[in-house]
Amino acid sequence: NDTPTLVIYRDGVRSRSNITAVNPYELALFAATDLASLAFWLDTDSGGLQRLYAARLNDVAYSERGAIQISSGAVTRYAAAAMPDNSYWAVWSAPASGESTLVGSRLDSLGRPRSAQTLRSDSDYPALAVTNNGGALLYWLDGERLNLFGGEITDSGLTRVGEIPSGSLTRTIT
Repeated sequence: NDTPTLVIYRDGVRSRSNITAVNPYELALFAATDLASLAFWLDTDSGGLQRLYAARLNDVAYSERGAIQISSGAVTRYAAAAMPDNSYWAVWSAPASGESTLVGSRLDSLGRPRSAQTLRSDSDYPALAVTNNGGALLYWLDGERLNLFGGEITDSGLTRVGEIPSGSLTRTIT
């Protein structure tokens, strides 16, 4: 078979999926129910644009639904997180008019996205974290100064946005 496909490594075992992929990279796997996984990755579409995709894979890396295109436009970077209610968040950087815009979408347990929403303009390098109470926090670098910002991402948008002072980013290495 000469058709390029997505290859998954789980627990040190290589599995070739049924997902056709041109030039996949930045693959992330999240545990789902029933020994399944939800895979996110970037790949080049037939028009040459890099887009974000997802697929639900069973325990032998087979997907009944195939790849689902998450982003409608080009993507440079993304972050994803599994939520306690078996849904997922995906946030990506979309190049727009010379600056990156952060766009997000919540996905159901099967990897199907809801409508994407623009979260922040002139922002890039998204990172997601899940709180103990089941919330999702989004972090990003803002604008040309690349200051670190954070906020809570919800189905209605981004709330409690604030800059994170550089002095608060200390850690102890032992």
